[in-house]
Amino acid sequence: MYTRSMLKCLRGYPLYDPKPFSELSKEYLRNGINVGDVGFVRGSGTFDFLFNVCPSQNGLNLINPPNLPDGFSLETPDHSATTVLESFPPNTRLFQSPIAKTRSGEYICEGSEGAVLELPKGAIQDEAMNTRPFEQLAARHGVQWYKYIMNRGRGISNGSLYLITSVTKSAQWGIAVFDRPCAPGQGLKFDKKSFLHFGKSTSKYRWKGSDTFPTKVSNPDQGDAANQCVFVRGYKIMIRQDIFDNLCNDQARSRSNSAIPSSSPQAGSSTMTRQRATRIRGGAGPDPAVSRLTGAGLFSRTTRTTSDEEVVLHPNFNSSLVHPSDLINAALLSQNPAAQVALTHDDVWCNLLRDNFPKLNYATLINVARSYTHTIEYDCVFLEKISDPSNVLEKSSHPLQGIETPALQEPLTPPVGDYTSVPATISLTLPRELVEHILLLLDTRSMLKCRLVNREFNAIIQSSTLAQYYLACKAAGVVDNPQSPFSYAERLEALKKREDAWRKLKPGFETTIKVFDQPSSLYELTAGNYFLLDHNGKDLYYCRLPSSTQDNPQWFSIPGHGPGQSRSGSIVDMGMAVYEHDLVVNIISSEVGNQMDMQRYSLDLVLLKFSTGEYHPVARHPLIHVQTSPSARPFSNVTIVGDNLALVIHDQDGSKLFIFDWKTGHKRLQHKTDEDGYYGSSPIFVSPELLLVPNSILSNFEVWQLFSHSNSNPPVQILSLQIPAVSDNYIITDLRCYGEPSAFLHSVPHFPPRPFFSSSENSIITVNLRLQSPSAPELQIAYKLIMHRNALLDTIQKWTSPSLLEQQDLPIWLHEVTVHKVADPNDGSVRLTVQSELILTDPGSSSPRDSPTLATSQISPPSPTSHISADSSSGSALSTSRYEIPAVQWADWGPPISRWFEVKGIHKWWNRQSAGQRYVFLDPNPRDKKKYMVAVADFNLHIVRRNAEMTAQLRGEGEDNGDNGNIGEGKKEQELEILDHEGVFSEEVYMGLKCVVHHAPGEYDFDAVLIDEERLLGLKVLKVSTRNDINFFS
Repeated sequence: MYTRSMLKCLRGYPLYDPKPFSELSKEYLRNGINVGDVGFVRGSGTFDFLFNVCPSQNGLNLINPPNLPDGFSLETPDHSATTVLESFPPNTRLFQSPIAKTRSGEYICEGSEGAVLELPKGAIQDEAMNTRPFEQLAARHGVQWYKYIMNRGRGISNGSLYLITSVTKSAQWGIAVFDRPCAPGQGLKFDKKSFLHFGKSTSKYRWKGSDTFPTKVSNPDQGDAANQCVFVRGYKIMIRQDIFDNLCNDQARSRSNSAIPSSSPQAGSSTMTRQRATRIRGGAGPDPAVSRLTGAGLFSRTTRTTSDEEVVLHPNFNSSLVHPSDLINAALLSQNPAAQVALTHDDVWCNLLRDNFPKLNYATLINVARSYTHTIEYDCVFLEKISDPSNVLEKSSHPLQGIETPALQEPLTPPVGDYTSVPATISLTLPRELVEHILLLLDTRSMLKCRLVNREFNAIIQSSTLAQYYLACKAAGVVDNPQSPFSYAERLEALKKREDAWRKLKPGFETTIKVFDQPSSLYELTAGNYFLLDHNGKDLYYCRLPSSTQDNPQWFSIPGHGPGQSRSGSIVDMGMAVYEHDLVVNIISSEVGNQMDMQRYSLDLVLLKFSTGEYHPVARHPLIHVQTSPSARPFSNVTIVGDNLALVIHDQDGSKLFIFDWKTGHKRLQHKTDEDGYYGSSPIFVSPELLLVPNSILSNFEVWQLFSHSNSNPPVQILSLQIPAVSDNYIITDLRCYGEPSAFLHSVPHFPPRPFFSSSENSIITVNLRLQSPSAPELQIAYKLIMHRNALLDTIQKWTSPSLLEQQDLPIWLHEVTVHKVADPNDGSVRLTVQSELILTDPGSSSPRDSPTLATSQISPPSPTSHISADSSSGSALSTSRYEIPAVQWADWGPPISRWFEVKGIHKWWNRQSAGQRYVFLDPNPRDKKKYMVAVADFNLHIVRRNAEMTAQLRGEGEDNGDNGNIGEGKKEQELEILDHEGVFSEEVYMGLKCVVHHAPGEYDFDAVLIDEERLLGLKVLKVSTRNDINFFS
């Protein structure tokens, strides 16, 4: 686990146990690993020294075993010259996502596993100035080295032998390994131990925090000598498997059938046993080393049309412990059966990934393929970097078998884009599996170009299950679930079936679930669960929706106030973050008595763990007081992403927006808007740091930026996106946003083991817009506005660009912002809270924006079950300033990225009608208005383009199949359509977002239909406030 995580740092091969180890020399323990060492990495993560190949100097003759055969060392001292560099400065920390470090210095894990390497005194790197002599020596003597080691009774696996050419060593280090996600307060801190215990320090450095994660530090008694090796680089040496088997068999026979003594297993190898060694093989068959590697989990097999098997490299290191160089060596020997030895230096795979990831495209892929050739020397095969890649065809005299692309007479040019023309005659000197690995790092467009311009690339992509699954995921707008137990072939098949089922809308099964008596009208659909509130607002009920006919759906309850609580008050709204945090948030309104002859109510948040119903353990304050209100049931809506909880409240005192850090209970923002602006408003996170807040009075979407470092920069509104101007005959009563899945901040640790899930970035956002005529309240009109989330993000980025704003004369809104210092009443920690208010309701001309500059402070560790108040009256003001927000008119931003639907009847009250890129609605049957057809609009751009191409082909043949359910069919993609709103808006409303509509067979009398990733839900309502039956289609 540690090795997998540290490999991503591309510093070489990491050693989990940096201490020097040798069973032969005490002198070796004084200096640690040296350039020129030959050995192997044990399963425990320590380097097992065998001998050193550098000429006798600097005391190296003292560390080598006696009677070392001739020819086992470099010819002259010049060949072993090294240079010392400061590889890492003091206080270096190495870690990769999903490890994160908080402002308090605590390491947390936001994924399934990760690791941290602390180097408080830095590290130095000692490396050979010229690696060529080392390469030649290993090429000549690789087989003899294996024979020598076996003659000394050392158990070693083929491919595990290492010739070191670079070491990174430190005097002090600390290692921590995370094997599961953890939240702030549950992680680890690394610090210097600054006190003595009984006059003696037990360690210079230590890990503090959770004791459930493996940690270790360097020995405090080893001194300040930098002899602790954290990374090695060098040549991995593998010999042909039949030669290795013969060596093993010779040893078995010479020892009279006694078992060969074996030291600890090597990293990236299985322990050698006598039974395996006596299997004498020739050199022509499949290399057992490849089988060993594929069995380790880093590779998967796919069967081709021939009897050969192809080794596929997964595009990450999340796999069993295998050295990356072993892959290259096994491939080189498999494709060059005449070679006896294969060598690969760590620089090959490090530089390959460092130089080309993540910005790989077609051109860089060609350069990579041209930059390496293989060389056979001394019966040894290895990859060699070419100084002039343009001459690779002339320099490569030994092309790898089955890899060279047949020559064409003319150069091929990629079909479209800004790629440079390249000849189709390309000698792919990298092993096939490495080419596949590089292809998987490309974006979809570049990979498809590779298929068109090169036959070998096309063959690799077409025959690779992993590449086909990657392309299918991109086309479907889904993200692979790395925690899924299914193979890639099974995932690909499941994805194909899923897409086909959504296109045909033919359910695999149907079932009906009875709802408990007297539920309230409050509902939620998320994470495969349907939530309802009981009629008295005390308890929350949920039903896990069935995925097959074998499932038996049942209703379960969660106490609304938390475990064992019998408090007064009722739930007025609820919010969920089940997949990301296993979190349910209930908003409770409870009576608190009269104040100034007026009845008052307390509005509080209760943070619960969905899976247990207990208070959420990550929340420092699972009960958060929001405000005191004159309304018994104020309008409220809550949404959560990452650490941020966004809450809108409307009561008799007006409309407010609150931003909380739900994990600490800290209120980051309280903003008051004009009049009833947030009544009927449902915010949505467009991304983890961008919040879209609808404002019905101002007829706009407020765009708020929530910085990841919550105490250094407060939430601030950065933009106003106006919706189409409403005519004087109507007012907006509801403006609710919805989109599933939500904009996850990092990983989704509570996601079920499905093969894949919808991509948040590619999903759509739906907005329920309801309008009412003041002169005729019974006259209500509703529309559904739909936008792609990523298109909306691009629009926000465009209109917040300083260069664009300088060129525009945009109207502005004006905010007054006051920054407060607030002390936590429980632990005294001081945080910054921002209060802001809209003070200019008529937009004027723009001027340079004034953004406040705020100080920072630090918070203390959480207290799991306490209560905190977010009353705005506490704290002292630090500063007050005004700043301006540019307002962009609908016509300037909305038409190209939007699609409008008119919604009629009772359907207008429902909002959970989209999942991923699909939107479900009821289409009236033209023959029977009482019956409806279930329709799903698919906004997947790939499907829209493919449908347009098919339609164009049919029309080109003179056929006319009608509209076929396609909205905007026959129009060019860039053309806009006009919404026929019959005077509801005071301007023309254009729309350019396309979709393809599919209809389910049959007719239904549903009052509403909802959707999630797996199923459709049809609801029948007997009363406006009561839902009786729910029909499920999966």
